Amino acid sequence: MSLEMPALIKKYTGDVETHHVTTKDGYILTMFRIPRKNYKGVILLEHSLAVDSRAWVGQGNESLAFYLWHAGYEIWLSNARGTLISSFHEIGFYDLSSQVLLAKNYSHSKIIYIGHSQGSSAGLIYSSLHPKEANNSIKLLVFILFPVSLSLLNLLLSFFLGWTPKQADPAVLNFDCGVYLSDFSWKLLLHYLQLVKSETRFQQFDYGKQRNLKYYKSELPPRPGLGTPHP
Repeated sequence: MSLEMPALIKKYTGDVETHHVTTKDGYILTMFRIPRKNYKGVILLEHSLAVDSRAWVGQGNESLAFYLWHAGYEIWLSNARGTLISSFHEIGFYDLSSQVLLAKNYSHSKIIYIGHSQGSSAGLIYSSLHPKEANNSIKLLVFILFPVSLSLLNLLLSFFLGWTPKQADPAVLNFDCGVYLSDFSWKLLLHYLQLVKSETRFQQFDYGKQRNLKYYKSELPPRPGLGTPHP
């Protein structure tokens, strides 16, 4: 991508704001706001694994962020943490809580949350662990999930990109290669692989029986709503 995010957004919308928010556990996150007067609603877009907010703006006016902005919505673009020790529980519990409140306070409106793949997992965690806050801050939750695939290659691509080779759009292939892989946490990938192995159990990160007992007071990791995430 030849333009940096603020310049790219301004090219298509004429205006952009850069905001920084500090989470309760000390991470400083960057967000981009595409303001709009007399908006229909306020939308927060949360990206998938191994990518950042550029994923929402890489197709010009056909990008989801710009399409929704032209349709009359104010847009917020999130960038999640990407450290080695982070999982999507931390993103949902800490990052989204801070980002949603920032967007709500600036835009003076409840938020329409759209999460892609990892962003969907984080949205589930956020709404489960912060139910009162989510009820007061979120108007609608929209989850765009990755496709189910039996092929290991397709499964990995689904985790990283949100689509399989058959679903790829050649028109944006160069952009996708430039964005993926962004910095991300290997713990995130391991966490998703644990969920695949567990088949039906959506749970916090599994450290093994001994460390689970230390962190969770249980041999099995708790499910959303049964405790805060652990580092």
